Amino acid sequence: MDERSRRIRQQVGQVERAARGGLRRYPRSVRQEVAEYVRARREGGESLAAVAGRLDIPIPTLAVWLREEKPRRFRPVGVSEAAPAPAAVILTTPGGYRVEGLGLAELAALLRALQ
Repeated sequence: MDERSRRIRQQVGQVERAARGGLRRYPRSVRQEVAEYVRARREGGESLAAVAGRLDIPIPTLAVWLREEKPRRFRPVGVSEAAPAPAAVILTTPGGYRVEGLGLAELAALLRALQ
């Protein structure tokens, strides 16, 4: 067992001895150090179960602490005004035909052709 893992186990043990009613509140500094240690060991190829066993911390607790430590950042967004929708021209003829989706010039040509 390396020196860093011994130090972490000692800090975890202090928290557990001070726990009242089974409720353990680990200081943020301990959680951060554990998360950094676990990431370093995982990058070295060690499994989460092996690291949890070495530190004597349950795997679910480590998983929560690892998620906690991910930086939460706002993402930049841009706000622009929506382009105005083109005016929809709909032609309904006296005979009941309905024409949509044509421009004004095309509708005028259609009306001329229908007369």
